[in-house]
Order: sequence, then structure tokens, then C-alpha cells
Amino acid sequence: MLQLLACARQNILLIGTLHSTEKNRLHEIIPITSAIKKFKPEIFCVEYLLPTDSLSINYRINQGTFNYKEAIDLAWKLPNHVADTIRALQLLRRSLTIDEQIRLQQLYFLTLDMANADYTGYRLITSTPTDPSYLIPSENYQAKSTYENKHYRHDEYDLIVFPMAAQSNISYLYPIDDLSTWTMFEKFYDRSNTTDIADSSKTKYQRLVNDFLKVVNNLPNDSNKWILSNTPKVINDLLRIECYTIDSSNTNSDIKARQHYWVTRNQRMAEHIATVATKHKNKKVIVFVGASHVGAVREELLKLNNNYSVLTLFDVIK
Repeated sequence: MLQLLACARQNILLIGTLHSTEKNRLHEIIPITSAIKKFKPEIFCVEYLLPTDSLSINYRINQGTFNYKEAIDLAWKLPNHVADTIRALQLLRRSLTIDEQIRLQQLYFLTLDMANADYTGYRLITSTPTDPSYLIPSENYQAKSTYENKHYRHDEYDLIVFPMAAQSNISYLYPIDDLSTWTMFEKFYDRSNTTDIADSSKTKYQRLVNDFLKVVNNLPNDSNKWILSNTPKVINDLLRIECYTIDSSNTNSDIKARQHYWVTRNQRMAEHIATVATKHKNKKVIVFVGASHVGAVREELLKLNNNYSVLTLFDVIK
């Protein structure tokens, strides 16, 4: 009976990603994509800023972002009811013309739903049989520039997320990143990494970080960084490296400040994931986040709800 109940629980799979992969290591994603295909995800959550996180959007892009979007809105002569237009185009997604795809991408861009602006741009560029340069910059520069940048970096979206979502006919990606900027965080981050031999808490923390980096930087040539980043050991190590967990004896105020930020940010991300999962109770949910987030998001998700099982790569790669 217990086994039947366990099987009925919703599964949420957390995949730790690398934001850039060297060209000579692209083959390392093969077992990752194979495991994801085996899981058969139906709902995709991604580490993109929520459109409502205006402070982070301003910080991450630039201070003139909203004025810029307003100017483009006027130039493109877009409809007043943008949300309704997006929903209408979403319903027709599989049969959209090139012009309609461009329009949908523009609407996402202007509503600051960058996850779906980029995803629509990716689908537009990669599905167009002719030279994408024919799409003139005034109409599709955002899709083109984003695709070229991600392709150059070989980031997780170019390598895994967008291709797999497109193959699965996923029409919408759920952004779950929130509170990604705390202007004081960078100051505390830098200070916690500044050597101070008189501070035993800081010295102990820095030794932990250096030991971790030595292992990462001296991996054998035949190792797989993607798999390594999702191992239970690294997931747990990163809980301490990112200061999600710190020793009770730690008295360093900068490290404690980092912990407050990291816990709060991952709590918010977990809340958004849980909201999406609740909205799609009978669906398998996959979440793509930077590898450092996996352990923290898992811990926060487990605090929120017992009606789903939180999995990591090693639960599905076997």
C-alpha cells in the first residue's frame, strides 16, 4: 500500500546546470539528456528572472530597461491587451507563421518574460529552413542576438533546455528565479573571500572553498563535469560552499549575511516551483537551476510539501 502511495506522488526533478561548457566537453551532456528523456518531463521550470522581479531585472540588465521597453512598445505598435494576445498566440503555437512567431517573441520580450522570449527566439531561429539573416534586425534582433550568444557560450539553454523543450512540444517555460540581486550580497561575498588570518571562522570557510576548488580544477581529462556537479557529494558540498549551511560556531558577520541571502533566495525559488507543481498536480516537473542551487532548493521544497518527491539527476540516471 505504501508503495502505491509513493508511486502516486508527483515527481519534481532538479537538474544542476553549468552556465557554460567548453567545446571539447560538449559530449558530457549526452548522459544528462538521456536521463531527462527517461524521466519524460511535462512541465519545465527554468532559472530565469520572474517578470515581476523588477528590482533584479533593473539590476541585471540596466537602469533604463523599462523606458527602453516602453519605447519599443510604441515603435512596434503592439496591442494594449498584451497578455490576451500572448494567450491567443500560445493556443496556435504549432501552426504559427513566421510573422506570428516574431510577434509572440516581441510580446514576451516586452512583458519581460525573458525565458519565453529567448525560447521563442530559439525556436524561430532553429526551425527556419532559410538563412536566419533574412529576419531583419528591426523585427527580430532580440531572438537572433540571444541565440547567437547562447550558442557561442554553449550554455545550458542552448545545449539542453530549449532543444528538449522543443522536442517535447513544450509551449511555455516557467521562470522561477527571484530575489537574484541583493546589492549588498556582492560586498559580503567579496569580504567573505578576503583572507583574514585573525578570523578563525573566515579561515576555516576559505579552507573549505579552496579544498573544493582543488578537486574541481584537477579533475581527470575523462571526467564528466555535468555528472560530477549533480553527484550527492557535490550537492552537499555546495550547501556549505554557498553558505546555505554554516557551522554553529561561525561568528563571521559577512558569512552569516551571505547565508541569509542564499537561504532567502532559494526559499523564494522553491515557493515558485511549488506553485507551478500545484498548478499541474498530475504532471512531472523538471527544474533547471545552476548546480549551486540544487541542494538548497531541494531542502526548501521538502519543507513546503509532502505531496511530491524531490529527485536529483542520480535518481533517474541509474
